Amino acid sequence: MSVGKIHHAALSNFPAWRVSRAVTLADLKNWAPIVGVQHEYSLVERTADRELLPMAESLGLGAALWSPLGGGLLTGKYRRSAEGRLSDLGMVIHTESTGQKTAVVDTALAIAEETGVTPAQVAVAWVRERAARSVARSSQSSARAVSPSSTATSAPSTSLGRAGGLMGERG
Repeated sequence: MSVGKIHHAALSNFPAWRVSRAVTLADLKNWAPIVGVQHEYSLVERTADRELLPMAESLGLGAALWSPLGGGLLTGKYRRSAEGRLSDLGMVIHTESTGQKTAVVDTALAIAEETGVTPAQVAVAWVRERAARSVARSSQSSARAVSPSSTATSAPSTSLGRAGGLMGERG
């Protein structure tokens, strides 16, 4: 009989293969279940789209996403000054080091101006919309697994209109 000190576990910044292995081992050995993952995710850091988020969805894991503003890059403030996390922490979080990142910041700033909100609100709204879509897909999958004839509604859309297409929406 186990002492039961850990009731649920989650993993932060682990690659998908290690999370999958941990989930399998916990299940096989009757250990506390892995229930979630935590990863960086924003308009300028979308690596999680490839494997991590689909894996979390398929395994039924929660996903806590950090740095939705790309370390401040998506606010546009580093175009005016290098002060903030870039100088205070003594390390680079994200910079406009590629044409793609510059295009994303340009688009976020343009959408912010067009909609009358801050660039930070645009970036956070995009992450929230992605999360809502993921929850809706999970709900649809769960509903189909329970009853093939049941239907689920799709996630509500945001008022950002063109943000998805311009910023490289991947599904």
